[in-house]
Amino acid sequence: MSKVKFTSCVLFLCITACQNSSDTQNSFKDKIIKIDLDHSSVGKLSEYFSTVSYILIENEEANPLVESYQTVITSNSIYIQDYFNSYVHKFDRNGILQNLFKSTGQGPTEYQQLDHFQVVGDTLFILDRSLRKIIGYNPEQQVVYEKSIPVNASLFRKQGNRMLFFMNNVRDKSDHNFLLYHEDSLVQESVKIKLGFEKFQFGSNNGLSSDFNSGYLFPIPFSRDVAFFHKDLNYNKKITFDFGLYSIQDLDFIRLNSLGGSAYYDFIKDNNLVENISTFTQFGEHYFMSIYQTKKSLHFIFLDKEMNITRQINKFENDIDQMKIRNIPWTVFENNLIFKINSVDFYNDYIAKFSGQKVTVEQGSIHEFFQNHQEKLKDDQTVLVSLTLREDLIK
Repeated sequence: MSKVKFTSCVLFLCITACQNSSDTQNSFKDKIIKIDLDHSSVGKLSEYFSTVSYILIENEEANPLVESYQTVITSNSIYIQDYFNSYVHKFDRNGILQNLFKSTGQGPTEYQQLDHFQVVGDTLFILDRSLRKIIGYNPEQQVVYEKSIPVNASLFRKQGNRMLFFMNNVRDKSDHNFLLYHEDSLVQESVKIKLGFEKFQFGSNNGLSSDFNSGYLFPIPFSRDVAFFHKDLNYNKKITFDFGLYSIQDLDFIRLNSLGGSAYYDFIKDNNLVENISTFTQFGEHYFMSIYQTKKSLHFIFLDKEMNITRQINKFENDIDQMKIRNIPWTVFENNLIFKINSVDFYNDYIAKFSGQKVTVEQGSIHEFFQNHQEKLKDDQTVLVSLTLREDLIK
């Protein structure tokens, strides 16, 4: 689920599209897809995933990871944003700290506020909207790129000389939420900002993710919409998901948020409503979506490339290693669905499940992981849980 940083209460975001090129217009195929959440059922984890593996992200005592947020996994490294102090912690694939990229100031080759980051090859690009610039670091933490950005964006995607910005309801030189620049020239505007929504800001823990045919997609925070982009970052289309009685309606957002206090949150809890799409991504040869039906259940939904629902689960029975599947999926790496869990919760879950039992400590097993990290798990750290998609679901 997207982590919310409010300037006020959040309202529902409706998307309308505007294309500036014939290529975009020709491929524009908006859809509304209805999903009946009452049809979700229990599924065994082994029906969808082949293995479960774990990584302990080990804190450096002098610079602990306080509030982990955006997480990017590559073949060699794990990058995690610390929302608390605007650092990026770079770990190896075993969870050992490699580098720490710190906010140091407002001058040249410095940044003070981390709003979003992107990893391209071995270069880390950081967006600082307060200074209106993007700064790039190589693995030795040397600045290899620094460029002012033309708008007050909170999220970006860099591809060569092109940059796609997500404006997060901020009107700056445009009435649209997505602005595409080629070098310093605005070449496309898409998804109009809804009138009256300019003061509402929210976060996204992933940003744009990969789509089929080298394209990209982005689940709009606190909406039922997913925006799709071509590989050149031109806007393509949007998909709107209709959860029926469990969808939050625009008028309810306006009415309840105008009341202040807890009226809005009480309403979504009392009616088991879906607040937003927490995850939407290409996953193997499918699309994967997770949504949280407030105070009721977490739904995992697989769709084919034509957006037909192929599997719909509201609870996974972990028949692979018996551990709890906690929280929402946080990110995706290749054919792995990544969750994150506090290490103390993980420790307590393990003790509750296996205490007093005779277990076999095999290489790569949950028991080996617990045995190797038992004392460190008692500290306030992060465990990344990786579910690997079954081979027959990848093709």
